[in-house]
Amino acid sequence: MAYVYKTQANINRSDINIPELNYDFKTITLPDFMTEQCLRASPKGRCTKKGARRTTFSDTCQMLALYLSGVKSVEISRILGKSLPVVHKNIRLTSVGVNRKAMHKENRLRNMLGKELAKVEEYLYD
Repeated sequence: MAYVYKTQANINRSDINIPELNYDFKTITLPDFMTEQCLRASPKGRCTKKGARRTTFSDTCQMLALYLSGVKSVEISRILGKSLPVVHKNIRLTSVGVNRKAMHKENRLRNMLGKELAKVEEYLYD
């Protein structure tokens, strides 16, 4: 049997042993204007497959809050039980006017280091 080298491609999170990194993520609270965007973007009774559970307003708010807190979209789809395209579409529709990628990266680092999370107001477009 061949030896498998531990590279970045085939290493698991459990193989990483860095004591100062924190994987218990805190989440942000959404401001009122973001909650209104979630209400506008939540689907009105349409679903993609027959028998699939519809995406509700609370699901949409949870997806956005988790993503802006630094949780990856793959992890969000596992947490909420939604497919990845549904998660991506809802995040894209609800985060209008916010630099979501920069905020996601910053809050992911802050969560791992155990620091205070950045607020949405810091990442608004002009």
